[in-house]
Amino acid sequence: MHPIAIERQVLWDDITHCSTIFAASPWLLMGDFNVIPNIGEKHGGSMKWSTAMSDFKDCLQNAELEDLKFCGILYSWSNKSLGDACIAKKLARALVNQKWTSSFPISECNFLTPGISDHSPILVTLDINKPQRRTPFRFFNAWSSHKLFLSSVQGVWSTHIKGTTMFQVVQKLKQLKTVLRTTCRKEFSELDSKIHAIQLELQSCQMDLDLYPSDSSLREPE
Repeated sequence: MHPIAIERQVLWDDITHCSTIFAASPWLLMGDFNVIPNIGEKHGGSMKWSTAMSDFKDCLQNAELEDLKFCGILYSWSNKSLGDACIAKKLARALVNQKWTSSFPISECNFLTPGISDHSPILVTLDINKPQRRTPFRFFNAWSSHKLFLSSVQGVWSTHIKGTTMFQVVQKLKQLKTVLRTTCRKEFSELDSKIHAIQLELQSCQMDLDLYPSDSSLREPE
């Protein structure tokens, strides 16, 4: 086994061990893990699945850790190259256990713009005085046209999860939502806001048309 792979496995084992110690307490684990658990969190370079990715994904499952709700930059690291040479990944993340989620339900992680660095700073806020607001998951039909859609679904659904059949289904659906958000976010980012902007533009155009129905300069844009 490669020395780096051995060092990573030691880290994964330590994280899994610590998860049992901190299971009864809110636990936040964040930083640059230098590996991704899903191929959808990468742009450019080789898109092949690796053993390192599998090991990290197993670690997260065994330690019962999941990504804290996040916003901001998706790819937290980039090699800053141009064109086909560009590679970007979500190497940094904020991971939390179930106790953290229940203790701080509206906490979130913001990946800030990297500035002159090749890594994005991480800002975690608790917002304990802000009213809780949960945004429901929405599936957009356009996502099914994404080149990685089918492979992402197949990858999640082939994951081995211990427990009852219903528990397995629920856990896979939770994983799939995260994968779809990260996989489709780049090409279909901020779809709601774009649709809203177009609707406002159409509304404005049609209000003008109501005043000048024969104006072809308004009819064509509509």
